[in-house]
Amino acid sequence: MSASIALQSCALGESSDIAIGLGGGAVIAFVATLLGGVFLTTFTPRYTEQMIGAVRARPLGSLFYGLLSMLTAGLVALLLSITVIAAPIALVVLVASVVTAVLGATIVFLGTVGRLVDIDDHWLGTLVLVAALNGGLVLTGVGGLVSLGAAAAGFGAMLNDYIG
Repeated sequence: MSASIALQSCALGESSDIAIGLGGGAVIAFVATLLGGVFLTTFTPRYTEQMIGAVRARPLGSLFYGLLSMLTAGLVALLLSITVIAAPIALVVLVASVVTAVLGATIVFLGTVGRLVDIDDHWLGTLVLVAALNGGLVLTGVGGLVSLGAAAAGFGAMLNDYIG
């Protein structure tokens, strides 16, 4: 009998850890998307609209280019982190990649929500809706893959625009 209680408490502990992990990830995704959206719409609205158009024009190309670039950045950061001297460079590469991925996901979700809501009149409401969409996707667990795909597509579009 005590073994079944121990198994039940273990299973309950694991499921609550998963729920806390998903909830924390959803909150982080919500806040990061909201802050990224505020940055994009405040400081670079023309560039944001240009990147939304680029993702809409070539969604699969942007997705493929973004996935390849994100994998490359991760591999470069991993290789640089092996040595103590290059570890700070690895940290810079990793932070730049994460920030670019957050901005990329925000661009893709702005483009998606922009088809449903008039963005020009209600930026703040649109940003909250975009952040809730990303946070909700991450909360489901499987939707995190959709968020990753959105981040990769936006990452690819921005990198393609930067490189040319």
